[in-house]
Amino acid sequence: MRGAVSTIKMTHRPPNSISLAPLLQAARPPAGSLGPLRGRAFFVSCFSGGGISRAAISATPFLLPLMLEVGFGLSPLQSGLLLPI
Repeated sequence: MRGAVSTIKMTHRPPNSISLAPLLQAARPPAGSLGPLRGRAFFVSCFSGGGISRAAISATPFLLPLMLEVGFGLSPLQSGLLLPI
C-alpha cells in the first residue's frame, strides 16, 4: 500500500451563511445590580485609597533595603540577605 492515498468524504458541509439570530436574541437580565458601583464610596476606595495602598505595597521591595542600609546601618550584602524572595 505504498503511495496509496486515502480520501475521506465529507458528509456534512457547513452552511454558506452564518446565522446571527441566536446572538441577536434578547439577553437575560444580569444576576446582580451594578448600581452600588456608581457610588462615591466605591470610587474613593478603588481609585484614591486603592491607588495609595497599591503604590505603597509596590514600593516595598525598593524601600526596604534602603531602610535597612540607611536607617539601621547594614551593608548592602547584609540587607540583601535579610530580604525574603
